[in-house]
Amino acid sequence: MLAVIAILSLVAAGVIHRSHGGALAKGRMAQPDAATAHVQKKVNPGTYKATLLLSNGKPMGLDSSTIGLRPTGDEEPVQMGVDIISYVSSIQHVRSENQTFKTTGSYHTLKTPRGGMFAVLLPDGSKVWLNNASSLYYPVHFNGRDRRVVLTGEANFTVVKDASRPFIVTTYGKEWKVLGTQFTVTAYTAAIRTVLQEGRVEVAAGSRQQLLEAGQQLDITNSGAWKVKKAEDVASADAWTRGLFYFRDMTLTEILRSLARWYDVDLDTSLLTSDPLRGAIKISRSAELIDILPGLEDDKIHIRLKGNTIVASYR
Repeated sequence: MLAVIAILSLVAAGVIHRSHGGALAKGRMAQPDAATAHVQKKVNPGTYKATLLLSNGKPMGLDSSTIGLRPTGDEEPVQMGVDIISYVSSIQHVRSENQTFKTTGSYHTLKTPRGGMFAVLLPDGSKVWLNNASSLYYPVHFNGRDRRVVLTGEANFTVVKDASRPFIVTTYGKEWKVLGTQFTVTAYTAAIRTVLQEGRVEVAAGSRQQLLEAGQQLDITNSGAWKVKKAEDVASADAWTRGLFYFRDMTLTEILRSLARWYDVDLDTSLLTSDPLRGAIKISRSAELIDILPGLEDDKIHIRLKGNTIVASYR
């Protein structure tokens, strides 16, 4: 199970921790009105689950029931854990016997659905956490001059240092080149955000290059504009790997879109003509969705769960 982060427990305390913004009084949660209460339903949060697509095209479901199982036939063996798969021959927190790995040109793809997250320990020992609705394409053995992977969605990378073989992440025609560092890339669309927690990263697209230092953030817009700034709170970038939503200076739609992916529901904000910014908000990812939504409202905007859809509208 995902760990419940003690910073906020909506279920126990009925509180969303907000540093500023909104009309909701700190320390209480707005209750759904009688007209919409009957359409509210319990929606379970996401959990550890993914699909491993093997080099022969065969999919393998990953969850708590697959501990110790490995691909068969000519596939390279992988160790299965509750929340991680490993291509390293020994790892203490993955419960499976050691394996000897083949050096081949095979590739695997790890895919998480909406409402899922999973981690992979790559052949070089680098660890990648995949957030929901994301995928990572990678070789089962790094046998070239670099260590190259392809990302769609959001991932947190902790890269093992190897000066002779740079680690390269590719997404939407751009490359992140690192030697050893920790960083998060959010790339659900061509609008991409990178937050560098440790080390240095070089981001390149065509002839354009940008060097990022620890504590910096790079935002690339859908139109192609690049903006580098100091990250307001580096810890917020990978909070999701620790069981926590940490929304900071995000619009209401961005926040609701993130919630919709994790709880695997639809989103309807078509009735809103503006998209207000919210301050820093921390929420446990194990909380129930119907306990979260009222705390995101203000004196103008009402948010409810109608069937399987989050609906935001004016009061």
